[in-house]
Amino acid sequence: MLSHCGPTPLESACRRIKPAARPRAWHPPTSEPQTCRTCRHELPAAHFAIDSRNRSGRNTQCRACCAERDAWRLAALSTPEVPDTKECLDCQQELPAAAFGLRHGGTDGLKSYCRNCDAKRSAEHRKERAPSQLPPPASIVCAACREEKPLSAFPRQRAALFSVKYMCYKCETARALRAYHAAKLQRAASSANSNSNGNHKAAGGGKAARTSRRQRATTAASSGGSGGDEAAGGSEAAGVSEAAGDGAVAGDSSAA
Repeated sequence: MLSHCGPTPLESACRRIKPAARPRAWHPPTSEPQTCRTCRHELPAAHFAIDSRNRSGRNTQCRACCAERDAWRLAALSTPEVPDTKECLDCQQELPAAAFGLRHGGTDGLKSYCRNCDAKRSAEHRKERAPSQLPPPASIVCAACREEKPLSAFPRQRAALFSVKYMCYKCETARALRAYHAAKLQRAASSANSNSNGNHKAAGGGKAARTSRRQRATTAASSGGSGGDEAAGGSEAAGVSEAAGDGAVAGDSSAA
């Protein structure tokens, strides 16, 4: 009985997380003379190109050695001198140039191993990298529910071990449903927040409209009260003037 087959989902997620990149060290260029590692000559700092990856802040080869190296590489890549025969590094046999494959990055334009040895090495390398040819077990343990189930109870996945996933159909369906409902709740919460923001804006606009209506009603009432006061004052003055006129007429008639 297998207790566990493959890593858990948490372990798989942790493996997929890439480590943080280390900060690249930067070294300022120095002005002191240094020794070229190719020609072994001590030269001033101006003879070395700037390279912040080195501790000295400059290249370890002088400019002349770098130019010679680049010219040699360019000549080897452009027009390699292919020899008539070459010794294979594996079988140690001197073979003609036709028995070797082409290699454009080499100095002679040929590979280091002959075609037969290169084919054997490639086959051995593929055999080492190939997964074990052991027959798959009849049942494995689900990584979620920890229950031993047959391989037919697991979804197919070609790149996984035994060509099946680590979770059974039931656990995989439950995980998908949880993810679906979580996304649905998140969408509902976002839409509710947007609606509440719109209601607050509408309520603010209605309050402002009501305030403006109250101000207009107050202004109209104040203007109407002042007009009534003026009318009442005018009527009182007219009554006093009429009473005075009637008294004067009565006095004239009695005197006569």
